[in-house]
Amino acid sequence: MLKTSIIIASYKRAAQLAVTLRRLPVKPMQDFGAELILVGSAPDDATAAVFKQYGDTVSFPVKWAMASDPGFVHAQNVGISMSDGDLIVFTDDDCYMDENYLTILHDKFDPKVFQYGSGEIGRASRDYDWGVAHTEWWSFKEEGAILRPRSFISPGFIQGANMFFLREVLAATGGVRKVGPIDSNDAMTAHLASQAGYTGVMLRGPKVYHDHGRKANTPEAEHVKDMYAVVTGAYFAQLAASGGKDFFQYWQDRLPEPSDTTELRRLGLALGAFAEEIAWMQEARATQSQNPHYSPRFSYTLAKA
Repeated sequence: MLKTSIIIASYKRAAQLAVTLRRLPVKPMQDFGAELILVGSAPDDATAAVFKQYGDTVSFPVKWAMASDPGFVHAQNVGISMSDGDLIVFTDDDCYMDENYLTILHDKFDPKVFQYGSGEIGRASRDYDWGVAHTEWWSFKEEGAILRPRSFISPGFIQGANMFFLREVLAATGGVRKVGPIDSNDAMTAHLASQAGYTGVMLRGPKVYHDHGRKANTPEAEHVKDMYAVVTGAYFAQLAASGGKDFFQYWQDRLPEPSDTTELRRLGLALGAFAEEIAWMQEARATQSQNPHYSPRFSYTLAKA
C-alpha cells in the first residue's frame, strides 16, 4: 500500500480552514497510515494557531509550517518537501473530503496503469455556480478516463482541488508548477507530467465537496470564471512556445456564438493573456541571455523555443 501524504495550503482563511479540518475523515487517516501536511502560504498567526490546535488533537501524523514567501503554489511545494508519502494528494482549505476518499483511492489507484490524476469534485451546495471548479460535467461512463502520455491536457481535466501524483512524477517535473500571473496549480503541473511520459487519469470515486461559496450569476462567480480564462490563455502560450498546437483545436471547438457577449469577453481575456505571456517570455529570454543570474517573475521553467 502506498504511503499517502495529503497537502493543504491555506491563505488567511482560518475560520474556513478549521471547518475543513473538522470534516477530515480521521479514522481512514489512521487506518491507512496517512499523514497531513498543512502549509500557510504567508505568515499569519490565526492560520498557524488552527494548524497547531488541530495537530495537537488528532492521533495521525500532522506536520505544519508557515511559508516565508507568499504564494499558493510555493506553499504546496514546501508541503512536498516536508512530506514522506509515495502518493501525494492535494486538496484545498474549502474542500471536504468524503469519508471513503482514502479507501476508494487506495483501491483504484494503480501505479502500473496511471501515475497522476484528479478525483471527483462536487459542489457543496446546488446553489453554487456551475462554472466554478467541479467535475459534475464528466460525461464518461467508465470508472476513469485515461490521459495518455505526451497528450494535450485540456484545462479542467486535472483540477487542483482534488489531484494526486506519485512522488516520482513531481520529482521528475519540478513539483507543483504555476502558469501566468495567477497561482493556478493544476494545468501546467499535469502538462509537464504528461510530457515526461506519465499516464494520467480522471478517476471516479475519490471525492471532495467544494464549499467555495460563490452562488450562480454573482459577481464573485463571474470573477472566478474570468480568472479561468486568463489562466487558459497563459497556459496555451506556454504550450505554443514549446511547439504545442492542440490548443488551437480546443479554442476552435469552443468559439462562442456572436450573441454570447460574456463568453466573447472571456475569449478576449484569454487571448490577451496569451499575448502577454508570449511577450513576457520573449523579454525574459532576452534578459537571461544578458544576465545568467536573472530570476524571472514566475517560478516555473521557461518553455524551450
